[in-house]
Amino acid sequence: MTDTALAVLANALVVRVTPPTGSSAGLQVRFEALPSEPTGQLAIEQTVVSAGPTTSFQSSATVATDASGQAQARIQLGSIPGETRVIVTCPQLSVTDTARFHIVAGPTARILLSIRDTIILAGSTFTVRAVAADQSGNATKEKVAFSAGTNVLSVTDSGRVSTASVAGRGVVRVSTPGTVRDSVRFTSYVGGRVTFITYANDAWGTLMITDIDGANPRVLRNGFTLSNSLAEPAPHDDAVVYNQISGPSEVTNAKAALLLDVDRVERTVADPLILPYSGHPRFGRDGEFVYFTGRSSLQGASAIWRVRRDGSGLEQLTSPTPASG
Repeated sequence: MTDTALAVLANALVVRVTPPTGSSAGLQVRFEALPSEPTGQLAIEQTVVSAGPTTSFQSSATVATDASGQAQARIQLGSIPGETRVIVTCPQLSVTDTARFHIVAGPTARILLSIRDTIILAGSTFTVRAVAADQSGNATKEKVAFSAGTNVLSVTDSGRVSTASVAGRGVVRVSTPGTVRDSVRFTSYVGGRVTFITYANDAWGTLMITDIDGANPRVLRNGFTLSNSLAEPAPHDDAVVYNQISGPSEVTNAKAALLLDVDRVERTVADPLILPYSGHPRFGRDGEFVYFTGRSSLQGASAIWRVRRDGSGLEQLTSPTPASG
């Protein structure tokens, strides 16, 4: 008999026991479902049996034969396609037989996707693999179709997605000929850089920068120490800004916000005679200004400032906020 995964068979499994002598009524018959072979499915439901319409399904059930020597059990198939077996035994007569059933995938209930959400460089491509599946994750024969959504230039029948050359969220729609729908979402970014430090020992390191996809690594500065904070890159070139502490502790020593420009010249973003305590530097979106916090003394009030990357145009943007603690 063949039916779909997790189906409860419409007809019970009926056996008849005929003893060599004596009555065939009241004999004990054991129905035992054999476990299926392991598969790659995360959740496996095995074939189970039940002694009657009001009892729960279990891995085995024992039923007494009726006056005609018959015993029956309900069968619920497991979740794994292929052959499943139920061993039928009458211990009193030492007889055993096997009932075999064939499980096939059920109707399409969902779509299995290789990617649910990802980050991608704007204007590049990526591939989505999609398979129609039943509720147990078994592949069905339905064909999956892709369609372009937000920030998608095109998508092929095989799931090759070409993204638009703009930053933002995007979506690829996935569907079957039936009513099953799903989607793949992505965030596209435009360019970008990542800074990192490689240390040869506990004190000295090399400040490096790379494209955001890991390509084209290059050295910005040797002799970068633990008193330097991790550098923040400019949006459009290899300039970076970072902190440098003049002593072993940021709490008790002056701190300077430094800019290492594309010419590899290092300078403070603000005159230390005006703002000896400057920190947390960040480039603005246009890369022309550096924004940072500044205060005139260790316990002085802190404000947000900005300055052009060439050091001109120093400007206080917020009212000073007293230092906490």
